[in-house]
Amino acid sequence: MESKREKILNAAMKLFNERGFHATPTSLIAKEAGVSVGTLFNTFETKEVLIKELYIDVKKRSKEYFMDHLNTELRELDLFKDMWKNIIHWNLENPEAFQFIGQFSHSPYINKLDHDVESYKKMRDFVLGFLTNKEICKKYPNFSFKYLNSIVTSTTEYIKNNDIEDCDEFIAMTFDLFWKGFGPTE
Repeated sequence: MESKREKILNAAMKLFNERGFHATPTSLIAKEAGVSVGTLFNTFETKEVLIKELYIDVKKRSKEYFMDHLNTELRELDLFKDMWKNIIHWNLENPEAFQFIGQFSHSPYINKLDHDVESYKKMRDFVLGFLTNKEICKKYPNFSFKYLNSIVTSTTEYIKNNDIEDCDEFIAMTFDLFWKGFGPTE
């Protein structure tokens, strides 16, 4: 059975995706969730806190998916490639969450988030560990991570909007294209 918190988060994601953050009043979120406005504010102190908690919830669920589907028997590069594939598959299987993450990432709320939340920091450091062989990655790790995210997002969007015959083959090709730019020079 869905908790009140989960009902509020699900209603908020649906409405934020449909209407945007600013055009979605908390009264509408409460109505959609089937709870009172008082319950909403007892659960989330402010609308900003609700938005931040929704983002954290989505990121946590996506990380769990990536890690559950990760083949830890693989060598480092293949492990990174497997993670790439899992991230894109999660995005495709969770279109509402993918849309919300995109909206959040391009909003002022992203700048108010503590990016050093421990679970994200570990995953970010794990991914950046593969990229430290390039000078730009050493000097500008935040840019490198944003660049990686933009390619994963572009890959997901392209698959969603086009008829791709072999999705996994296309995902592997996008990884190879990315890796040739950031990967080790041989």
